[in-house]
Amino acid sequence: MSSNVFLGINSLGGAINAVLNSSPSSQSDSSASTANLLSGLLGSNGSSGTDSFVSSLSSVLGSNPSSSLTDVLLLAVLMNNGNLSNLFGASSNSNTTTSTDTSTTTSADSSASSTPPVLFANRNVSLIDNYAQNVDQNGVINQDGITKLFKNLNLDDATALKAAKVNIMATFAQEIAAGKRITTSQADENQFSSGESLDPTKAGDHFALVASNYMLNGGTFDDAQLQKLLQDTNNTSLANADGVGTKDVETLHAVETALNQGTLTLDQVLNNDTQNPAIKDQSQFNHSTNYIDNQFQSDFTNLESGVQQQDTSLLSKIEGIDSSNETSPNSDTSSNSLNCSLSTLGSFSQLMKSILPIVLIAAILKKN
Repeated sequence: MSSNVFLGINSLGGAINAVLNSSPSSQSDSSASTANLLSGLLGSNGSSGTDSFVSSLSSVLGSNPSSSLTDVLLLAVLMNNGNLSNLFGASSNSNTTTSTDTSTTTSADSSASSTPPVLFANRNVSLIDNYAQNVDQNGVINQDGITKLFKNLNLDDATALKAAKVNIMATFAQEIAAGKRITTSQADENQFSSGESLDPTKAGDHFALVASNYMLNGGTFDDAQLQKLLQDTNNTSLANADGVGTKDVETLHAVETALNQGTLTLDQVLNNDTQNPAIKDQSQFNHSTNYIDNQFQSDFTNLESGVQQQDTSLLSKIEGIDSSNETSPNSDTSSNSLNCSLSTLGSFSQLMKSILPIVLIAAILKKN
């Protein structure tokens, strides 16, 4: 707020105090002083809004007012950033009208700038279908199938792979938010194309985006450790939900929900157990966080717009899920190949549970 506004507010306060503490005979003089101050602040000269306010003030002052009126008025001015036009109504004076219009525009701009950057509110159905058709219920990815959509747009292999990865990451993040795997049903495609949005300014939704990138780059979570963390932080109902502790989507959904509702913090997730952490590769998780914060929204916009408009120039602008590590589409590294899965076996604890029976059987056979 400018110094002029503060001075105006102070002067206004002085004038009102003068009215409050004066005798009835001097109230009109003080009211006139107040009117002049208000006129100056409103950019008008005796506007109807000011006159109306002064008349109302004079009427109130005639009934033995308390000094709390001053505090209320000054607080109202402060809360409106000194914009008295909003407090006392529009004026018939053209200058005041201009001032009011400006404040309305400013208010609208402010409202627009504070709107959360919601993602996935209106997705291209072909991209949802592409994912549903080529990522199975265990999270295993059909690389040839999921890149075909982009190769049909005459993209080279490397660009098609980058676009496919962004689509996989976006839709997997939606699966985390929904707490379930998408199917090829019409209901699911409708839900994921228009009803499963994320707000990256929310802790949980941001975590879902990072977790998706992290897993696509080969990172793993210990689902059992995440379940224990939920139990230890009194998120009992979430910890006991079906699939939590054994399946990635359901477990990560429970963590996302707890983060969004404020019953869990990211710091607790990152530092839950130094000996057996729930996030197995902190360095990759940090790298994924950096990608989400700095590159993902641009890549996603180019993906959606490029497919919608069949514009290869937009799709070619996609930097990629992990551009710092991408070398060639034929590389065996996880950043350049989709020969990995968003599978429940991506969980370290689940992997051990799967291998242990085989190891025990082999040991028994060897002994015999």
